[in-house]
Amino acid sequence: MPLYDFQCQSCGRVFEVRASIKQREDLKPECPVCHSHDTEALITAGLVILNKPSGAAIAPSGCGCGSNSGSGCCG
Repeated sequence: MPLYDFQCQSCGRVFEVRASIKQREDLKPECPVCHSHDTEALITAGLVILNKPSGAAIAPSGCGCGSNSGSGCCG
């Protein structure tokens, strides 16, 4: 099952939820911090895995700036 990123509108926490594509349509998960159900799905970059030479690193797709904002891109 895929992982989906959500952000709590009450406290701002970003968290992941594992759910099937069908479950995702009606999903309103509970925030693990404040337990609010006022959450919104985020659009995030996926993981790109290619045939890699031995010893090469695999990194998430996105801008690559190293920002740790949790959104997968700058800002």
